[in-house]
Amino acid sequence: MNIQTILKEMIPFLVLFPSAVLCYLPMKHQLRFPARKLFFFIAAALCLYIPIAAWCKVVFAMDANFILVPSLILFYVGYHFTVKTDISRSLCAFVVSSVLSGFLANFAYTFDAWLHPNSTSDQFSWQAGLFQFGITIAICLLFAVPLQKWGSRLIDRMIFPNVWYSMLTVSIIFFLLNLTIIPRKYATLYVGRCFPIYLTILLVLFLFMIFLYISFYHTAMESLHMAELNERIQFFELEESQYLMQKTYIEETAKQRHDFRQSIFTLKQLADEQDWQAVQRYLSEYANTFPQTEIIRFCKNNAVNALLNHYAQAAAAHSIQICWNIDLPETLTITEPDLCSLLGNLIENALTGCMTLEDADLRYHCLSVECKNAVNLYIVSTNSFDGFVRMKDGQYQSTKRKGSGIGVHSAKMIAQKYNGTAKFHHQGKEFYADILLKIPEKEEAV
Repeated sequence: MNIQTILKEMIPFLVLFPSAVLCYLPMKHQLRFPARKLFFFIAAALCLYIPIAAWCKVVFAMDANFILVPSLILFYVGYHFTVKTDISRSLCAFVVSSVLSGFLANFAYTFDAWLHPNSTSDQFSWQAGLFQFGITIAICLLFAVPLQKWGSRLIDRMIFPNVWYSMLTVSIIFFLLNLTIIPRKYATLYVGRCFPIYLTILLVLFLFMIFLYISFYHTAMESLHMAELNERIQFFELEESQYLMQKTYIEETAKQRHDFRQSIFTLKQLADEQDWQAVQRYLSEYANTFPQTEIIRFCKNNAVNALLNHYAQAAAAHSIQICWNIDLPETLTITEPDLCSLLGNLIENALTGCMTLEDADLRYHCLSVECKNAVNLYIVSTNSFDGFVRMKDGQYQSTKRKGSGIGVHSAKMIAQKYNGTAKFHHQGKEFYADILLKIPEKEEAV
């Protein structure tokens, strides 16, 4: 054993560099560390691993695959540590990259068989190693843009583990297939027409794998689109219910104002006739028709005020203490349907959370709505609840139906529409919502 032998045996392991790049291309927005720092860390780790692997291959006369395949477990642990995704996404991306590298390795074995017909896969030549390194770099460059653009989009948006695990099963099948079809003795490829048949099958399987991955992408994105469409439909249904509720409330108050005017005319007529007993009797009967709850002036905006009065009555009916501080101008460039939908969903979720507590003395909801410098609208909501939440992939799930909470999703959609943020979290038996909306200028709002 000499240095030259070790250096030759290191060549087949150089493919780990472009293979690592393939793993990280779809993780464009999911890196836990800066890309430059991550690059130097991986390069240093591989520069340490490759000489050790080459030394083991020479000393123990091992096939490179007997070193590489077990090492994949170690590589994955390091890979998962450097990305933000869950195990399903990181494992699927890692295995897909390994499958792709496996196919390229088999093409390299075919090239080696062409160069050395009487050799074996255990004696994989340094020339074939360079060939594998070169075609892996070429594939890496060819797939760089698609993986960064569409692959990262899929990684970022598809957060359902079951979908990824289904694709992982297919990838593992391809991975095992790559291991089993390695030509152990190159001479077998020269029996009859085995060589072109083997190369054709390899190429067909490779293209079929690419086709499956592209189909998976389109199917997954279509599923996401349909799910988002359904959520938008539910969101608009909520907006419609909020609008109808406000309309009903305004119509009821308008009727009361109309009836009150008629009552004034009646009282005036009775007073002119000095029929004081009739006046007293009329006032007693009219007082009984008044609603038990007083209309409260929470803010200057009529639509929001009507909404808040509706929920204030609902809070009083369920013994929920409210502390609402609403500072809104009479008119806003944020549309009333958006603002009422946002506040309505927040308050409705808060009151629903409060009602999970059996002890009515512990039910409370605090809400602050404030404009700052006519530029930002801050909404802060805090409510008590029983402490039980349903979470999935870091997202709050509805406790009333399957899937994510519509109110939370609606708030995020509206915040996104106004270039703001919507953050939700809980601590103990308190649930918090912090929302910031950028108030558009009049020209933008038109």
